[in-house]
Amino acid sequence: SPPPGGVVLWVGLPRVWASVELFGYPAREGVLFLPGAAFFPTTPADNALRLSYGTLPEELAAEAMARFGRAMRSYAAARKSGKRLMAGADSAGVVAAV
Repeated sequence: SPPPGGVVLWVGLPRVWASVELFGYPAREGVLFLPGAAFFPTTPADNALRLSYGTLPEELAAEAMARFGRAMRSYAAARKSGKRLMAGADSAGVVAAV
């Protein structure tokens, strides 16, 4: 039966982070998400993102979240060092669009 609460999770990032800037890091790990700003047209939530798991096979969930966690840590380290991911970076192949 369809889940009553939906199949998406909203993630609030630190206020100084931007989900659009973060996007490339999980993409390199093969994981995709939707930046939150698109869902808040009047007051964009630049530091929010939407994770959808509706079509993610259960056996891939742990790996997808491990990859997403690595990407978050890489982004945090890049912000701290002042270095950012350049557009067009190689991807590990999409394992899940979460």
